[in-house]
Amino acid sequence: MKMPSGKIRLTPYQPNLWLYRGQTRDYGKCLSSLCRNELSETDLLIVRIKEIQFETVLLTHPAVIDLIKNDFSINFKGLAQHYSLKTELLDLTSDHLVAAFFATCSYSCRTNSYFPQTASKIGVIYKTLQLALSSSAPDKRIRFDIVGLQPFHRPGEQKAYSYELHSGETFPAHKLLFKQSKKASDKIYGMFEGGKKLFPEDPIARMASEINTSRFLDESSIISAVERYGFKETPKKYYDALFKKGYSVIVENRHLFTETELNDFSVEWLSGGKDEFFSKIAQPPLFSL
Repeated sequence: MKMPSGKIRLTPYQPNLWLYRGQTRDYGKCLSSLCRNELSETDLLIVRIKEIQFETVLLTHPAVIDLIKNDFSINFKGLAQHYSLKTELLDLTSDHLVAAFFATCSYSCRTNSYFPQTASKIGVIYKTLQLALSSSAPDKRIRFDIVGLQPFHRPGEQKAYSYELHSGETFPAHKLLFKQSKKASDKIYGMFEGGKKLFPEDPIARMASEINTSRFLDESSIISAVERYGFKETPKKYYDALFKKGYSVIVENRHLFTETELNDFSVEWLSGGKDEFFSKIAQPPLFSL
């Protein structure tokens, strides 16, 4: 899809206009990762700084540089959400089977892997029309967005979309409850090879995890976060609050790929990665509603 800006976005092919979201249990309200706990201004600033640190890292990746030069849109916030940084976005998918995986399989931080759901009795599938999400907010922003095919495997494999949802808001979707079943969970778990099909090996995931757990925040990212998100004070006035939270303010972002890693990424991209990326792009067949 060519946007008014001239940028190209790659939307997952789908024969219908429905989108889905799966959860292993009913939490009552559907909330974004940013809104599941009430954050202080300092905590919110930390979240925004880490998001910008992640974006800064991605902007050095040879595949990202190449695609931006060729007018492809890189959804940095969508990627941050997909790599487990806190954002105001909800993950959505156009593939009901992908949603079924997330509704029947749980993630273990200890083992960094998924396993068939056994603890929860009731699972949830949210189902909504793209059209219901595409209307603009009161401030004229469109909250629904395509993540789709990106230069990293995860969003494309998950047929990914996103919806911006803030605290106190309701996700405009039908909530479908179902009874969890070990047999069904095992079947869907096997269908996606325990999650390996949706979460292929990816050095970006390691970097995202490093940023997520780091206690080092660089000055440039702090300044960018304050300016981009309209925080009230100057960056330096937040330093004491960051220190009290156990963070150190440093001159340069220490979360960057090494020269060796960047060279390896470049070789991988030019020796097959780029061809593989473009081989996944096709004109979808026309269909009628």
